[in-house]
Formats: sequence, structure tokens, C-alpha cells
Amino acid sequence: MTEIPEVYHIVDGIYVGGARANLHAEALQEAGITHILKLYLHDVSRWPEGFVVHSLLFPMTQPIPEGKMLEGIKFIQEQVEAGNKVMVACSHGIKCAPVFVVGYLLEKNHELREAWQLIKKQNPNTACDCTLCDTLLAHYKLPYTADDIEKWLAEA
Repeated sequence: MTEIPEVYHIVDGIYVGGARANLHAEALQEAGITHILKLYLHDVSRWPEGFVVHSLLFPMTQPIPEGKMLEGIKFIQEQVEAGNKVMVACSHGIKCAPVFVVGYLLEKNHELREAWQLIKKQNPNTACDCTLCDTLLAHYKLPYTADDIEKWLAEA
């Protein structure tokens, strides 16, 4: 696959990227990435025809609403099960998108630390947003903190 700027393959045909990924729509289509979980409010430019875009809109400065977390993870799962490549896109592809991919990985029985380190290995820019990470930890009732996640990311 041709390298697409700021788009990183994580696992199982799941990619993370930023809002500007749609500027490389032709390269994404050539790579077979046509399903998008869009987690940002603004549009740098619209997604062209040929893409299935599922928008989950919520303020990134607040916890992810429970229903939105489940909806996003379900969308990822459905695309993987259907054999579609899916990109989870937030503003820069480094904070919010990884949270949803970690949720998918937890559903696939990955350990939390392993999931975060896998994403960091594939996308070195991955970072922890305490509010978003706390939402994930609360949803899965995990006995960790955002500080633990930051430590694991630094180790990766």
C-alpha cells in the first residue's frame, strides 16, 4: 500500500487518521479504505462520493457520552466483520481516534496496556487525553488511570 500522510494501519484493517485525511481520498480509495468513523466537528473538506462516513459528534473537551462510545466501537466491529477497511478519524488522529480503537481491541480481549502500546507502535504520535481516556476506563470498569496510559505510551 502506498503510504498516506498521517494515516496509520493499526490492526485488522483498522486505521487512524486526522481530519485532513480526506485530502488524500483517492489514495485512501486505492488502498481500499472507504469506511470512515468521523469524530471531529469541523470539515477541512467534505468526504467525496464513494466513502461511507459515520459521524459521531461530541465535544472533545468532555467525556465521551456512553452511547457514542458504544456506537463508535460497534461501527468499527461491523466494518471489520464485513471485511471493510475502516479509518477512525479525529482532528489529528492522535487522541480521540485511538480511544475508540482501544475499545475495539478490548472487545477482542486485548489487555489495555498491550492495546495502547500497539497503537503507539503503529502511530508514534499517539497521545493520551485524560478526559477521553478516563471515559474509556470508566466504560470498561478498569482499575487504571490516565497516568498509567501515559506511562505505557512513553514506554512504547
